[in-house]
Amino acid sequence: MSRERRRARKAASHQTRNIVILSLVVIIVVVAVALLSAPSPRFFMTVHVYSAPVPYGSYEQLTGSELVGNSTVTITGPKNFGPETTPTGILGVPTQIPGGTYIISATKTGYNPGTTTLVIGTDCTGKQVLPDGNIICHVLVRLSNSTSS
Repeated sequence: MSRERRRARKAASHQTRNIVILSLVVIIVVVAVALLSAPSPRFFMTVHVYSAPVPYGSYEQLTGSELVGNSTVTITGPKNFGPETTPTGILGVPTQIPGGTYIISATKTGYNPGTTTLVIGTDCTGKQVLPDGNIICHVLVRLSNSTSS
């Protein structure tokens, strides 16, 4: 084989390698930009304080008659709220909440206090996704009558 043919083959080999490397770099940059530009979800919290014979798993199970109005709700976690009294048994936290673990407590005279935990990471339990992409985390806190368990 002549020397010029070997050089041409070597140059073509380097050119192919450079194109592959450039393609990989472009792919990595595009993926990184897409991941960094994706909006992170915004979480908000709505607390439902209720009294029922059994615990519920979702806020859709609640009826208006089971909500405990004038209960006091306290939220502790990465961002604290309350104590705040809710006239209807539903408390909407009006500001965005950061991820983390929250302890939600509710009290009312004549009821045993109730406490539950909410963990917000990339998701949350009881979530409702709004059309604007914001996420409402619905939290259920069950109070029991002081004469029952």
